Amino acid sequence: MPLSPEQEWTIVACGLVAHADGILEIGEWDQVLWMLDDRLPAGEAVGWLDVLADRSALLAKLDTLALPPPFFAETILERAWRMALADGRGSEDEAAVHDDIARRLDIDAGEAAQWRAGWLQ
Repeated sequence: MPLSPEQEWTIVACGLVAHADGILEIGEWDQVLWMLDDRLPAGEAVGWLDVLADRSALLAKLDTLALPPPFFAETILERAWRMALADGRGSEDEAAVHDDIARRLDIDAGEAAQWRAGWLQ
């Protein structure tokens, strides 16, 4: 069964945040791989793994994604931010990537920052 738009956005957003600081932590990679588990046939999962391994491929994929319904934006952003917290804290680089994803989802950077602060509690 193919991924829904919000699932594609979630995986791409998480992958981009995981790549943001230039260090792909094992905990981050495990979280992204967990999202693929059970959602895709093995053949499709391999294609997604190739995309997830390459920041440029993730950016190219992001540019092709149709916007998900607006009510999914907060959930997508929360899951992406949890990727930043896999190592215990979110970096400025990760926050900047998160803000860019929020902008693409038509969410103001200020609102995204407030959400991030709330997700830390």
